[in-house]
Amino acid sequence: MSGGSFLGALAAGFICDAIGRRYSLMVASVIWIIGSAIQCSSQNVAQLIIGRLISGLAVGITSSQVCVYLSELAPASIRGRIVGIQQWAIEWGILIMVSFWDFKYAKWAKFHEMGFGISWNPT
Repeated sequence: MSGGSFLGALAAGFICDAIGRRYSLMVASVIWIIGSAIQCSSQNVAQLIIGRLISGLAVGITSSQVCVYLSELAPASIRGRIVGIQQWAIEWGILIMVSFWDFKYAKWAKFHEMGFGISWNPT
C-alpha cells in the first residue's frame, strides 16, 4: 500500500490540475472501491498485493487533496480548525488501531518488541 500511496500522492497534483479537487476525490473513491473489491475477492497473494497497490493509489490522492479541499470550502474564520480537526481525527484513528492491535495481539505476536512504537499495554 505504501508504494501505491507514494505514486498516488505524486499523481494527485496532475489529476487535480486536470479535473479539479472535487472530481479527483470522486475518482479516488472509485479507485478505492476497485482496490477493495480486488482485495476482498483475492484468491492468492499476488491478487491481494495488486488490490492493496490500487487502494494505495487512492490513499495517496485523498491524503494530499482532502486537506486542501477542506480549506477551500471552509470560511476563513474557521479554516485552520476544520483542517486541524480532520488531522486530529486521523491521529485518533491511528491511536485506537495501534492500541487495539497491541492489546489484543501483543502477547502472541510480540508486536510491541518490533520497534513500532511505545507499547500501550505493558506485558
